[in-house]
Amino acid sequence: MTEDQPVETAGEPPPPPPPPTPPAAERFNLGRLFGFAFQDPKALSKFVIGSLMVVLIPLFGLGLLALLGFGVRTARGALRGDEHPMPDWDDFGGILFDGLKALGVIAGYAAAAIFLGLVLVGIGALWIVIGESMGSPALVITSILGSVAGIIFLVFCALLVKALIPAGLLQLAATGRFSAAFRVNENLGWIRDSFGTYVLMLLTLVLFSILADATVLLCIVGAIPGHFWWYTVGGATIGQTGRLMGVRVEPGVG
Repeated sequence: MTEDQPVETAGEPPPPPPPPTPPAAERFNLGRLFGFAFQDPKALSKFVIGSLMVVLIPLFGLGLLALLGFGVRTARGALRGDEHPMPDWDDFGGILFDGLKALGVIAGYAAAAIFLGLVLVGIGALWIVIGESMGSPALVITSILGSVAGIIFLVFCALLVKALIPAGLLQLAATGRFSAAFRVNENLGWIRDSFGTYVLMLLTLVLFSILADATVLLCIVGAIPGHFWWYTVGGATIGQTGRLMGVRVEPGVG
């Protein structure tokens, strides 16, 4: 061996491979949400059946339950990260059952706001009656001002409850259980940890609702598939937001 030749060390391990490239972070994709329903390979058949459900809404609410259930299952697909989150219509009974649970979630949150409103209005009315019976104008005026403040507080609570409904529907999509939608403390924790993302979701839902209502301007018939699109895009928005917030579908939930 000459002095110019490198000395090989016996048993020296090869250098470690370079670390894998981390996957790109998921982001809120407004453009994908807007058009995902039209990119589904079965979009035509799903829109035809979904439009029929819109027409059947006045028939004992059958269509409404189907659309709500379809929205929940779309949210579940988006929460899993499916390329095409819209479900098939083959499990119609299961879709109706999911829609019934979703309707119960919405009604439960609405009932809480109504109950709070009745309590506040009742307290204000009671103080007005007491003030009039005691012949105290100052007490009556104070009671009226308190009632006005109570109504303002009621409006605020109603908006807050409405903002919490998507979190409840997200719990329903992730777990499949009706009771999970009312884990208010857990929902508030999600919102606190991802406040900006959640607010962006609420604004997106408002935007898509306006666009769905605007389909009436095209023609009356155009509003039918437009409103089906609203249920699907609303579900996908909730599901995508939940995925960004770290929520995942529980094992065994279809």
